[in-house]
Amino acid sequence: MSSPAFLQSGFDAPVSDPRHDALSRASLSKRLYGLLCPPNVDYSVRVGLTGEWGSGKTSVAEWVEQYAKDDGHKVIWYNPWSVLRSRVSGLRSIKLLGMD
Repeated sequence: MSSPAFLQSGFDAPVSDPRHDALSRASLSKRLYGLLCPPNVDYSVRVGLTGEWGSGKTSVAEWVEQYAKDDGHKVIWYNPWSVLRSRVSGLRSIKLLGMD
């Protein structure tokens, strides 16, 4: 008998299906989405999640992303660590995000 898909990539891997939420973060992601995307707004939102390694940050972020996409919102992931090494790369990212 093979192990469930959510266990095959390791215990610290993000959980893609809230039904397999061993850390009880699914309700947090729904509440967070409700705060970030109230109906009838015309502004953008940026969020940062902090927490200990393995505390469920990526799972929460991916679930919030899915809720947003399901409701027709655009979601952009930005990793500032990816541009830390090069000032030129950082400036390109700023232009890409329309922040120049």
